[in-house]
Amino acid sequence: MTNQIFTEKLNKILNDLCHGIDIPKIEDKEIENQAERLIEQVETQNYPYPMLTCEHQAEQGIGEDCVACQQLQYQTYQSRFQSLVKEKGYNHTFTLKAAFDYYSTLITQYRLTECDELLDQIYEHCINRGAWSMYYVMAIQARAFLRFKQHRYQESVDYFNEQIALLGPNEKIYENMALAYSRLNQMDEAARSYARAILLIREKPPEEQKFATLLMGLSTVLDNTEDALTVLTASMEMLKQIYDKPHSLMAKTLSAMGDMHMKRNEIVEALPCYEDAVKIFIDTCGYETPLTSNAMNKYGKALLQNQQNEKASQVFLDALNVWVKLDDSTFDSGMVLEALMTFMDKKNDEVLSVLPLLQNKIVASEMLRQNLNVLCLLKFIYQIYILNGNIPEAYKTCQIFKENLSQLSAAELDQLLPFRDKLLEETSEILKIMDTIK
Repeated sequence: MTNQIFTEKLNKILNDLCHGIDIPKIEDKEIENQAERLIEQVETQNYPYPMLTCEHQAEQGIGEDCVACQQLQYQTYQSRFQSLVKEKGYNHTFTLKAAFDYYSTLITQYRLTECDELLDQIYEHCINRGAWSMYYVMAIQARAFLRFKQHRYQESVDYFNEQIALLGPNEKIYENMALAYSRLNQMDEAARSYARAILLIREKPPEEQKFATLLMGLSTVLDNTEDALTVLTASMEMLKQIYDKPHSLMAKTLSAMGDMHMKRNEIVEALPCYEDAVKIFIDTCGYETPLTSNAMNKYGKALLQNQQNEKASQVFLDALNVWVKLDDSTFDSGMVLEALMTFMDKKNDEVLSVLPLLQNKIVASEMLRQNLNVLCLLKFIYQIYILNGNIPEAYKTCQIFKENLSQLSAAELDQLLPFRDKLLEETSEILKIMDTIK
């Protein structure tokens, strides 16, 4: 495919998406409290602490801050914020500036529980400044991103709409809103938001038009998988022009490409996409992130479908070792189940080392104990113990499963209550059988 044909095809996809879509008009608002706004801007500019930058990108061959420097940023910004809270209180501009520096490292590193705690501390202080304040807007934006990463997509949409009402039409907000709508499976709304983002981008001078991340997300709302691969290929080419070395955005695009190939039953084509995505995520984000574990899960599933069972088992084992270290807010019970299912029909000594860690994570978290899907992972854990002949551990895990299952209230379970009761009966029978074996 020549560049010209590719451009024409891409433009047709975007034009078809934008056909008949308009951008809502938002009434211009007079900027209030201009004196206070100016003071806040000057105070922010006079913030006395430097931002930390990474000097290892070239030597490590990556296009963003290395994992070690990300960790240093986290520690430094956390310390600055805590010190400024004690010294100046929450309302001071320096404290709020430090808070959002700290927030940026938390959200990037998927420390979502800590991120939630931080926003709970500063949110009302930002909102109380009034809509004229940059920190008012930043607080709403921060909540929107956090809720998205916590899989609370409708809440994130509400915050994005609040941003639009404050700032007017904005291509990045529409792009983020589209991502949230697509996760809610509201594809018409997602497509409409993408179209509005595209229309706003096209209003800019050519040198300022940035489509790369938008095209990466857009692929999910296109019915035609060939069109989806076209926009993903364009996204990758644009990212390569922006970054001359591997970047996590490239890994996200590769993972999306793998998904499209899997939809087309092109397993051989999907495998290198997932493999490269895993490698780039590890190099740029480290092991202990859901980005890495998600990509590992997808790679493992593709390997299984390609009948590379032994390699798939090792990839899923690596994924499980990542999952047990992740923040509870990023824990994906569905993907953990997929990884565990690999070990349900054969013995594997290595998986026995990760099972106690996974079990501890499940029973130690209040949030996880209240989630039936996550709690049911214990059922698969004790079944793997049984398969591997470790009856004492299977018995203990089965007991823990039954105890926590019985504590779930009828109100929490709602329609799942009969399922819970049936599970309790089955678990009691299994415990009786194991009692005789012991």
